[in-house]
Amino acid sequence: MDKNDILEKSRAAKKDEGKEHLKNLTSRYTLIPVAALAGFFVGINHSLLEEPGTLGAAIGAIIFTVAAAECFARYRFNGKKWLITGTVIAAILAVGFCVLYTAMLWR
Repeated sequence: MDKNDILEKSRAAKKDEGKEHLKNLTSRYTLIPVAALAGFFVGINHSLLEEPGTLGAAIGAIIFTVAAAECFARYRFNGKKWLITGTVIAAILAVGFCVLYTAMLWR
């Protein structure tokens, strides 16, 4: 089996190892902020009384944190401008939901 046969088999499989590696790296960069934010919410909920409606704000903050982390990780490896725009918008929304969450707890 020579080099050309190996390349033909690789192309026939249509599996891009670079894209697979990128997905693995972005998943790693996404997991760290989500775990930190979840720990923050668990700590706050256990230390203070839970108010009605705080769950929606907490879920919104988690979702937009995941979106911001995922966009940023993909931007680091792709360099596409629309990904950094998505990162900024999702980060602003995540911070907004965090502020809403804490405001609901201390009202």
